[in-house]
Amino acid sequence: MDHHRNSRTLGIGMDRFALRTLYRIEQSAGEGAANIIVMKDAEGFGELFTFLRTSLPESLKLIETAAVNDVINRPPHEPFAAKLPVNPKDLVAPDVHWARISKLQALLEGHSVVGTGELGNLPAGWLTVLEMAVDGWIELLKAEPTAKVSISQIKEKFGTLRVYAQATGSEGFVKKFNQIRQWSQAASVSRCMVTGHRGYIDAEGWVVTLCPQAMFWRRRYPDIFDQIIYPRLPRDQAGD
Repeated sequence: MDHHRNSRTLGIGMDRFALRTLYRIEQSAGEGAANIIVMKDAEGFGELFTFLRTSLPESLKLIETAAVNDVINRPPHEPFAAKLPVNPKDLVAPDVHWARISKLQALLEGHSVVGTGELGNLPAGWLTVLEMAVDGWIELLKAEPTAKVSISQIKEKFGTLRVYAQATGSEGFVKKFNQIRQWSQAASVSRCMVTGHRGYIDAEGWVVTLCPQAMFWRRRYPDIFDQIIYPRLPRDQAGD
């Protein structure tokens, strides 16, 4: 293995994709269990974690959660969403939305990434998240041109972004690629699927994450809402 190349790959701008890990105290409670989020990792937490884990009674366990829970550098809201209107009719321009997607697809295909058609499944409010993730992937691929990436699926699930992709290459490449993929999921948590502003789970109909204004649009302008959360491909690009 080219250790110099691997070390360079590990050092490429990864601070922007840093993740906080959530910990919890798990306690037996009859037939179930009670989970309490206690803190996020921080400087000096390792020693404290060890102390707590060895000091708690047998009935309590301090464990790291399996899910990615938080990002340190949260992406900004979507560029069109600085000022939110009452009527969202012209909020999201489909041609601009799809031009952004096409740009991402071209960048990835330029590095032989397979499955870029999946990017067409992105809601408007999460596009900035994927733009940032793709930017990181491209940097990794430039540093390790022999690496391979295949995207199998991109979708929304329970109000969060899920990116299913596989990477082959050096250990460092795969680790950092997956970190960016996990970061994209964490960055979508509590992010409005229309605007990119702070959002909350809205379970009226299918489960989505929306800011308060988008929740209003969903109820007041349902037909328009359907068009702005997933902008339709312009007819001149749709083909036959």
